[in-house]
Amino acid sequence: MGGIAICIGNYGAYNNGCLIDRWVDLPMNSGDLARLLQKMEEENREIGAGEEFYVSDYDGTPFGIAYGGSGPFSEYTSIESLNLLAQVMEGHPRECGIVQMALDAGCDCPESVLGLANWILQADDIPFYAYGLDNDSFQATTPEEKMGVSWAIGSGLYGALDDLDAVGFFDFSAYGERIGADCLLGDDGYVDLGLDMPAEDRFSWNDIRALCEDTDAPEPLPGPPVWEELQPESVFPEFEYRYLGGGDGYER
Repeated sequence: MGGIAICIGNYGAYNNGCLIDRWVDLPMNSGDLARLLQKMEEENREIGAGEEFYVSDYDGTPFGIAYGGSGPFSEYTSIESLNLLAQVMEGHPRECGIVQMALDAGCDCPESVLGLANWILQADDIPFYAYGLDNDSFQATTPEEKMGVSWAIGSGLYGALDDLDAVGFFDFSAYGERIGADCLLGDDGYVDLGLDMPAEDRFSWNDIRALCEDTDAPEPLPGPPVWEELQPESVFPEFEYRYLGGGDGYER
């Protein structure tokens, strides 16, 4: 699971008819992110830039979650919260895979970035279960068939059918549809709707900062960020380069 690429804009500049958008790859150290926003404000203060930054664009939203609406990703989403979510994603790739499969099965996504981060940190509590298929069993192709074959194997029904040479006569799709009536069926597994999803507020942002060991103050810190020392910005045309996290400079 990769990071989050966003384009940062400024409401003050935008309202004055100017665009000072800059692409940034998250996650970043919180202090470096704060310094970057401070630098953008200082460089463009004469055109009305202030402290009100927003997300003007996403280079693909995490987990394929739709942009806007009641979902967590929009222009109003906090940039700092997106950065912390990217840190959680980077540190928990296995858990992100579980969240992705649950969402692919049809789970409603959390309405906030904090809720999504909480899902990742509690992924093992998501009631998602992979199908228990066997390479030698009936080659199911639909979620209903996969559910039916999985349950037939687990209950011993499949073995009984195999002994009678009757596997090909059994309607695994209808069986899986009945068994999974209270579940969301996906390509890789199912979500049991009779069980609760993880709490979306168990971990606060302060808890998540501590878990990610990113304890820099969110306010701008003194001194230039690392990337400014490595690649003087004056040699690059504005808006055509993307900042790379970790002090790796820019890329076109």
